[in-house]
Amino acid sequence: MEDPIWIRTDDGHLYPAPYHSYYGLSWGYGGTGPATLAALIVQLLDDITAYGADPSENAQEPEGLLQLVQHDWPTGTVLTRAQLVAARDGHPTNRHNRLE
Repeated sequence: MEDPIWIRTDDGHLYPAPYHSYYGLSWGYGGTGPATLAALIVQLLDDITAYGADPSENAQEPEGLLQLVQHDWPTGTVLTRAQLVAARDGHPTNRHNRLE
């Protein structure tokens, strides 16, 4: 994992994304890192206290969400909960915000 992935909760707290010691998190290509990130996002959207994702234990991730995390976002990109939910539900958006 080259660049950390952060999760901001509704109450404004910022946490490093939880990950399994074997499965890393990443984005921008079609490998296991983005698939693991998509699995984690699905879990966190349902339960913010979820443990790190293990893609071998999960069903196929929603195609829209997988496409979103396979995109080569620049470091500092912020994806909102609404964007993640939309992608999970099959309505991906290409809008994104960048931290300055």
